Amino acid sequence: MSLTKIITYDLLHSNEQDSPFLEVIQGYNNVKITSSCYVVETADSPQEIRNKLFRYMNINDRIFVSNLKTGSVGTNIIGNPQKFIDMKKE
Repeated sequence: MSLTKIITYDLLHSNEQDSPFLEVIQGYNNVKITSSCYVVETADSPQEIRNKLFRYMNINDRIFVSNLKTGSVGTNIIGNPQKFIDMKKE
């Protein structure tokens, strides 16, 4: 079981600022990767994460949640790169 998940989304018709959607993501140990992409560390499955976030989405919003495996790399991520490196990946 991978503890590290990637969440990427497009909130096309939702107001992202002060959104319960972001509060759910920020409730996890998280690192912001790009404007609408986070890596989170949790025992929750991708489906559980998606279900928690779905209730705050509009019909045309998009979301993708997946397990993140070792070997993942990034350049110029928004969040703390060391925190990303330290997260547990399968």
